[in-house]
Amino acid sequence: MPLGDDMDEPVYRCRLSLYRKGEDTFRVNDVALTMTGGGSDRSVALGDIRAVRIYEAPGLGTGFPGFARCVIWPRRGRAVVMTSNHFLGLGRFEDRSATFRPFVEALVRRIAAATPATRFIFGMPPALWWFWVALLAAVAMLAPLSLVIIVAALAQGRSLPVQSFIPLGIVFVVFLGLFGYIRQLRRNRPRRFEPRAPGWSGLWQAAA
Repeated sequence: MPLGDDMDEPVYRCRLSLYRKGEDTFRVNDVALTMTGGGSDRSVALGDIRAVRIYEAPGLGTGFPGFARCVIWPRRGRAVVMTSNHFLGLGRFEDRSATFRPFVEALVRRIAAATPATRFIFGMPPALWWFWVALLAAVAMLAPLSLVIIVAALAQGRSLPVQSFIPLGIVFVVFLGLFGYIRQLRRNRPRRFEPRAPGWSGLWQAAA
């Protein structure tokens, strides 16, 4: 099972990417977050965690699905990344949100209890958030223009180049889901949150 039943040490498992040899196992207790498998083992003391970010990002169809992510920055060493998308193969993912979310909530609670100085951030990294804002603005302008060009070309009996189908398809997929993307961006705008306050998990659940 991707999530363990031991309440003392919640467990989450996933394969992060093509470059991982197998599943990583994440386990948290009152002292540390440990990661095993996937070709490397590591442990991060909860008292050494300076910042945590949790967020969701939109997808672009079945080949590029949306995902939830948790990023943890220790005071020393590289960041720890966990994602709800379990990598199966090129363009193939398994959604493990149902087990990812409870694990992340347990992890956040324990970090908050162990390290009062940790910064907790909800929402996309600013660069990613602004990228999506710019992308949606461009799609909102390009989709109607592309439709006019396609209709004009067909009316004149001309065919479109085959290589234009993929970018046009992406534009129209995003355009058709434009309002859903906008709602998700609003939910995932970057801001701080206080995990010790009642109801903080409502931010996380609202992005479900």
